[in-house]
Amino acid sequence: MDILQRALWYLLRLTMSRSPERKAAGSYEASALNIKPLTTIETLGRAAVFLRPYKWRAAANITFAILSLGFAFAFPQLTQYLIDDVISGKKIENLLPTVLALLAIFLFRDLFQALRGLINNVFEQNVIYDMRREVYARLQKLPLSYFDRRASGDLITRILDDIAAVERLLIEGSEQGLVAALSIVIALIILFSKNPTLASMTLIPLPLLIIGWVIFTITAHQRFRNQKHTSSAMNTLLVDNLQGLRQIKAFNRQSYESDRFGRILLKKSGNKSRRIASRG
Repeated sequence: MDILQRALWYLLRLTMSRSPERKAAGSYEASALNIKPLTTIETLGRAAVFLRPYKWRAAANITFAILSLGFAFAFPQLTQYLIDDVISGKKIENLLPTVLALLAIFLFRDLFQALRGLINNVFEQNVIYDMRREVYARLQKLPLSYFDRRASGDLITRILDDIAAVERLLIEGSEQGLVAALSIVIALIILFSKNPTLASMTLIPLPLLIIGWVIFTITAHQRFRNQKHTSSAMNTLLVDNLQGLRQIKAFNRQSYESDRFGRILLKKSGNKSRRIASRG
C-alpha cells in the first residue's frame, strides 16, 4: 500500500511540475526572472516618477533631516564651550544660559528627527502604495503567455520585496546619503579648523575604509541577488504547496515537503552554519 501511495504521489508531482508555475524554470531551484535587467540609473529613473506627487513631503523630509543634523553638531560645540570657557574660565554667570541652550539644542534635535520620521513614514507608505498598484495594474494587462513563462513566486517577490527595496533606495538611500555626506564634510571642517595635525591623523585609516567599501560594493550585488532568488523560490513553493495542500495531506507528504522547503533555502542561501545545524 505504501508503494502504491508513493507512486501516486510522484505521479501527482509530475503533473504539477508541468504547470505554468514551472514551465520556464523547470524547478524551483532554477526559478528566476527572464527579464533583461535594467541598470541602476534606469531603475531609479523609472521609479523616481512616483516621487513627483509628494515632492513637498520629500523636501520637508530632507529639510528636517538637515536641521536635526545641524543641532546634533551644535551640541558638542556648545558642550566644549561650557567646559573650556564657562567652567574652566570661571564664567559662572554664563552657566545657566549655556545649560538652557544645551537643553534647547537637545530638544530641537530630537523634535526635528521625530518630525522627519513622521513625514518619512507617511511618504514611504504612499510611494509603496502607488508603486504596487501600478505594478499590479500592469500585470493585469499582460498576456497569459507572460504568466506561463514565469513562476508566481517571482511575481510575488516583485510586488512585495522588490518594490520595497526600490522605495528604500529612492527615499532612505537619498536622504541618508545626503546626511552622511554633509556629516563628513562638516566633521572635517570642524576637525581641521581646531587641530589640522590631529585631524590628519584621523584620516590614516581612510584607505582601509575605502578598500572595505569597494570589496563590499563588488560582492554585495551577488549576495542580494541570491537573497532575492531565495525569496522567489520560497514564495513559488509556498504558492504551489498551499494550492495543493489537500493532496499533500491526502498522501501524508508533510514531512517530505518540509524537508524540500528546507533544502531549497539551504541551496539558495549557501549558509553553511544552517546546513550544519540541520544535519545535527
